[in-house]
Amino acid sequence: MAEGRPVDERSDRWPPVPQWVEARYPREMRFTFLLGAALSFSFSSVSAHASVGGTEVKFKAEDGVEVCGTFTLPPGDIFSGIPAVLLVHGGGQDRTEWATLQPQLVDRGWATLAIDLRGHGATGGQIKDWRSFFNDADGAPNDVAAAMEFLDGHESIDGTKIAVVGSSVGGNLACVAIQKLGACGGVFMSGKTEAAQSLAGEKLDHLHSLLFIAGEKEQGGARARWAKELEAMSSGSSRALIVAGSSKHGAALLEGNDDLADQIVHHLGGVIAGSKFKKVEFPSADGLMVTAEMYGPHPVSAPWIVVSHQAGWSRGEYRGTAPRLTALGFNVLALDQRSGGAVNEVLNETAARAKAKGLPMAYLDAEPDILAGIAWARDLGAGKVLLLGSSYSASLALKIAGEHPKAVDAVVSLSPGEYFGRDQPKLIETAAKTVAVPVFVSSAKDEADDWAAMFAAIPGPEGTLKWGFVPAAAGQHGSRALWSKFEGSRALWYELTTFLLQQR
Repeated sequence: MAEGRPVDERSDRWPPVPQWVEARYPREMRFTFLLGAALSFSFSSVSAHASVGGTEVKFKAEDGVEVCGTFTLPPGDIFSGIPAVLLVHGGGQDRTEWATLQPQLVDRGWATLAIDLRGHGATGGQIKDWRSFFNDADGAPNDVAAAMEFLDGHESIDGTKIAVVGSSVGGNLACVAIQKLGACGGVFMSGKTEAAQSLAGEKLDHLHSLLFIAGEKEQGGARARWAKELEAMSSGSSRALIVAGSSKHGAALLEGNDDLADQIVHHLGGVIAGSKFKKVEFPSADGLMVTAEMYGPHPVSAPWIVVSHQAGWSRGEYRGTAPRLTALGFNVLALDQRSGGAVNEVLNETAARAKAKGLPMAYLDAEPDILAGIAWARDLGAGKVLLLGSSYSASLALKIAGEHPKAVDAVVSLSPGEYFGRDQPKLIETAAKTVAVPVFVSSAKDEADDWAAMFAAIPGPEGTLKWGFVPAAAGQHGSRALWSKFEGSRALWYELTTFLLQQR
């Protein structure tokens, strides 16, 4: 089993993005991501307005300020359901700050709205107090709220797929858009923790799906530190990206850095495509209806990952993880097994039905529910089906792979153990002996002994048929270890991503 190394020792290999891994991580395409640092900046004067293409639009903020912007729809005959990206510039800039990035977003089939904040560009007013502009919850956030309302109300836009990209104060406002205005995710460039909280007017406790970017040498390291602070405050697929050696600020980080633009586009692609799910239902072997959530941004013939939760929980365990898996090129089916409860305010509907019918709800009773999910994905036309289990369902994943050799094409088992009673002390170890598909196993550091015997029982050499990863950090039980707020999640995501991309 591979021992984990501190994240900073592997920082030049994170994060992988599916569209650039065709050559399996050629080193010349890798960033060096360092966790710390950044350098001071100064504002340029407010620049004169110039269009970045599209239609000029105006709408009023709640306090009466008329906000100007450029709205661009992608070419083609699609007139509804289009994702959108709101672009918010930094202090002393205007919407033309996004002139390079904006066409790349439109090329992906997304609409864009680049606005001029109050006192900038074509939007009226003067900035009399810059400190107030950067911190007042009753000022610039109103401009962003009006822009979000414009997009949400537009007949061509899917209001559930609005992301926000912001530079400097615009990055702080992106946090506000996710915290309070329903944005599905976004990109934060060179922002500041305290200012973001001030602009939100409340504790930032609902951030998710954000890419926090800063230069290593910005403001003596402060900007990178704030990016990491906000990453730690966020959930789901949020992560920090520190551009090594750079002292550039905000959108200037994009200058001469095509790889960074690609990172932004790919992150937004995962957020926009993966954040939306559809609830589905199908029968288990005994007729009990199983509830699941389908994250299906890719063709049905793409590889699928069926994900199953841990004890007492529900499909809500994967609300943050599933979009990140879709960003790697997989469709995801998140199950409610009958042995469960609730997590992340998502009730286990399958368990509720089983309880109402008086059906048994022990761990082993959930196995047919998982098999039904696999069959559902196969029947839909999945090219490959991988099974990811958490805690007791991690053990069931190994059992299914061993006893149903054609069921799945690979297994991810997070915190497996012999959880099925004293009368079956080696149930999973026995099943592991006949596993013939690739397997990835990991857990919290102090749980490694719980799965050592079953891992050893899996046939084949390590690194060919089976991969084991013990984190350097303490880690977490089950798939919680993938939640970005926990120490060690970055290292686990790297190892898991490497494994998953080999199974596509």
